[in-house]
Amino acid sequence: MKRYSAAMLIALFVLTIAPLNGQAKTSRPVRIGYLDHPGASLVVLAEVAGLYKSNGLEAALVPFGDGAQVLAALETGHLAFGAVPVEQTLGRIGAGGGLNIIAGGGRLEHDDMVGELDEEDGGEPNSGIVIVAATGPGALDKEIQVRLVTALIQAYQCLKKDPLKAWRQIVELVPDADQRHPHLDPDPDFWRLKRLWTALGLQKEGMKRDFLSSHVNEEIYCDALDDLLDADGRKDPVLLKLNSRAVCVPDCCPTKRKKQQ
Repeated sequence: MKRYSAAMLIALFVLTIAPLNGQAKTSRPVRIGYLDHPGASLVVLAEVAGLYKSNGLEAALVPFGDGAQVLAALETGHLAFGAVPVEQTLGRIGAGGGLNIIAGGGRLEHDDMVGELDEEDGGEPNSGIVIVAATGPGALDKEIQVRLVTALIQAYQCLKKDPLKAWRQIVELVPDADQRHPHLDPDPDFWRLKRLWTALGLQKEGMKRDFLSSHVNEEIYCDALDDLLDADGRKDPVLLKLNSRAVCVPDCCPTKRKKQQ
């Protein structure tokens, strides 16, 4: 039998576990809960297009029938991430839930311009999905969160560049997405969340003024977008458009752009 030196065995081991793109893979599957809701389309597309794997994530998508179940699984450590309805997420955060919003997902588009204007003025919240990370026993570190959001941004790129192909892939796991294409955006958009937070009356007496911003980690999205731009993405029109709208939660990362209230 052929013998190998200790150094050769170590080298063979490293080559076996190292992914082709040079990123270290996660040691166990990253569990992501999602609903049959068009707003979860980016989460699904990132899986079927192989974007989690290309970013060194071994993802396991777990379907749920109710957003409350996803939130409970996040808080008990059974999920690392979830695509959850925004109203339910904000309500759970307001009640003291250990959750962070790290990316946007999507929301059903209004049938008319009036509906959009009403929402912009802080009227009736429009049902949609946000991407939520566990902060308790199932929490993963910032590097893993950035990789996940990177995959979501890349899924958004795929959707913009070849929408027919993307939607065919999405409806394999989210049949309801074919009924009505939503407005999708990987940016968590703190200022929109704040409008919804206010409209839902979740800022209770005694809460710190920055209570919501401490649960919206837009820095994760900014880092993921910057990494993609630095990797020869400066000429990509989809990334450049996202970059033109990218903002940070107040004081989360002073070196980056901030959106005026």
